[in-house]
Amino acid sequence: MAFVPQAPILNTASSKLATKFSFDAALQRLTVNEEYFFELLFVINTTDNIIIYNPSVTSKGGTKDQNRTVFTFDTTSMNDADDLLIVYEPKLFVTEQRTETFLQQLVCQMKIMNVHLSLMTDACIREQDIT
Repeated sequence: MAFVPQAPILNTASSKLATKFSFDAALQRLTVNEEYFFELLFVINTTDNIIIYNPSVTSKGGTKDQNRTVFTFDTTSMNDADDLLIVYEPKLFVTEQRTETFLQQLVCQMKIMNVHLSLMTDACIREQDIT
């Protein structure tokens, strides 16, 4: 009988279920190949009905290095082929180049707004001079 989480757990707007991953039970390691930058929310071994990873429980935490997580929980008695339910949240990553481009676009937009404001101010002054 497989563990089925309650619906509210999976109904957060940005959380996703991982389908591309590898599990090495002997090394207590999970590699998720979905997204490079993500936060692991929880992992459940649905074959054994055991929560392997839950960051709010000290004994079920782990350490993350890029897309790999090494669990605190002892998974050595499990099988690599066990069914896992992995829920993660993608994280945005902005490179320096993207930031520089964004700032350049922002400065350009500000210059355009300044020109519009100057034209509007000039038009208002002209209107006042006429009346």
